[in-house]
This record gives sequence, structure tokens and C-alpha cells, in this order.
Amino acid sequence: SKKISHTLGIFDNIPLIQLCEKLESITPSSIHKSYVCTGGGASVEAAIKLIMKVTGKGEFISLHYSYHGLSLATMSLGGIPSLRNWVPGGLRWPGFQQVPNPYCYRCPFGAHEESCGLECAGALRAALNHGTSGQVAGFILELCQGPGGHIALPQRYVDEVAKICRERDILIIVDEVQTGLGRCGSWFCSDLYNFKPDAVIIGKAMGGGYPIGAASFSDRIATPEVESETWHSLTFQNDPLGAAVGLAVLGIIEKEDLISRANVVGDTVRKKLNEMSEEFEIIGDIRGPGLFIGIELVKDRKTKEPAVAETAAGVAYALENGLVTFTGGAGNVLKIKPPLVITDEQVERMMDLFGKTFKFIQSKVGK
Repeated sequence: SKKISHTLGIFDNIPLIQLCEKLESITPSSIHKSYVCTGGGASVEAAIKLIMKVTGKGEFISLHYSYHGLSLATMSLGGIPSLRNWVPGGLRWPGFQQVPNPYCYRCPFGAHEESCGLECAGALRAALNHGTSGQVAGFILELCQGPGGHIALPQRYVDEVAKICRERDILIIVDEVQTGLGRCGSWFCSDLYNFKPDAVIIGKAMGGGYPIGAASFSDRIATPEVESETWHSLTFQNDPLGAAVGLAVLGIIEKEDLISRANVVGDTVRKKLNEMSEEFEIIGDIRGPGLFIGIELVKDRKTKEPAVAETAAGVAYALENGLVTFTGGAGNVLKIKPPLVITDEQVERMMDLFGKTFKFIQSKVGK
């Protein structure tokens, strides 16, 4: 209470400097400067705006099934139509478009693992060649898509789209709002891919319940010229109280070794889910790194028909019985991403409830 909790955003403060130094030490090696604000969506907006300014270009590309927020601009980057189909006239931010994602369980090109020619990466190349005005500033993606259904992008795909973007001088933003800060078994999901983005988006996980986010940039974006002038402004940007909270949360992640915990618990959960898949035919796919797991539920494993209504009923059943989960993708993917501090006893209870929920859903499917 004796320390100042808020300042005009143009001023530096000690907690802010300490937080930015910490972020530089844990983000991918390509990242050196951070803009701290109030959340993930605001951070995406800031990154888009700055990249437009630095490149002098206004077009952006994102992926089908992607999610980057629900402001007018970030909604237009999203690849989940149900989250924007209510907007009058189908309004989209000019110059923003999506391309197919590498949804290997449901390949949009009908390919199989043994015959995959990375047609999805080819779709990005085709869009750049024929579907833009040649003014693409950036490509934004989640390496493991969250609301889209916990779709983990294959390494081959990530390497290829990175090559395509580098060849065309297109900057790459990795949205780590849901995947960052230990959730995937590393500080950032980018680390699992040995990927060096031009910008990283950080959000809710850094606040532990307090509203904070950051857009972190490479030196190519956060140049001395950019830092010397006002390019963006929010009332609670560079907030000392928020920065102190963020620094404390990062310290707890380290002190309690929660990154390792995500891997240990994630391995336990996946092993149990694989065992359950032998009993419950509705389990079509299990995916996601660390403790960022999705289970796609189907009516039939051969046809892969999504069990959408049944999954929705399962979510309600789970909640009534003490299990909090939610859907992703087309509405037939259940998510498992509990707090990283979850205890072994809670994990055991959680998986017992998931088993009961799968049994309930399977009865609805009629299996």
C-alpha cells in the first residue's frame, strides 16, 4: 500500500523493467522487447498495429480453427465462424483472411499421414500468390489451437510455413495466450518446435487471475525508432501493479517447477485416456502437449461423425457431477487443462469423472 500502483503509461517503473527483463530471459531467443498491457486480446491488437507500422503493409493471414480474441480486428483473424456469424453483414476487417489449418485428424484435403504432401502449407502459398494484394504484413498462428479443438500443428507444417513467410519477408506472430508459461511442458509452445517467431503474445496465464498480457517482439519490430515515439496507448499499459503480479506469477512457476509438473500430469492423463479409448468408442482422437489436452468425440470412428449434441450434454453432466470442462472445435472436443498446481489426488478424481462422463456420452450416442 506504500508503493505506487498506477502511473501514466508513458513512464517506466521498476516492476515493469524487471518483468520485461524476465520475459526476455524466458521467451524464444528471437524475442527481446515487450509491451505490457491488460490481456491477450489487447496484446494481439498491439502486435498487429505495430507490425503494420513497421512493415507499411496492412494484410494479415491466420488459420482455420484459430482464435485470437473477440474485438473487431481479432474476431476477423479468428477461424471459428460461429464466433463471428452474428456480426451484421458479415463484417470483416479489410485485408484479413484465413487459410486451411493442418487438421490431420480431419484433413481438409483428404490426405493421410503416409500420403501427406503438406497441401495445407501449399494453401498458404497459393493464398499469398493469388488471394492477397501483395501487402501481407504478418501471419499469426497458435502452434496448438485452443478453442479450435486443441489441434497441435505438425512440425513439418510449422517448418514449411516459416520458410514460406521468410522467403516473402512476412513476419510471424505466435499466439501463446493459452499455450504459454508452462502449460505445454515448456515455457512456451514455440520451444517444443524450436521455433523463433518475430512476435509472441502472452496473456491470462501471467496474471494468475489479474488482467495482464504482453506483446513481445524481436529487434526487427521493436526498433529504437519505434521506442522513441508513441505508437500505441492504453490507460493501464505498463502498469506497475500488473507488472509486479506478473513477475510474482513467473517466480511461482519457477519455484514450484510447474513446467515439469505439466509434463508429469500430462503424461498421466494421456496414459489414462489411451486406456479409456479401448473402452469408449466415442474417443476418436487424443491430442495436445503437456497439460493442454483435447479429446475429440465421434459417433463412429470410421466415419468420424462429430458427436456434437452428445458432447454438449456431457459437459452439463460433468458439471453436475463436479467436473468443469468445456468444448472446442466443432463442439465435439472436450478440453483438459486444469491448473498446473493440481494435486495427484485431484488428477485421480478428475479422470474418474471423465470416465463417467465418457460413459454418459457413449450412452447418448447409442453405443
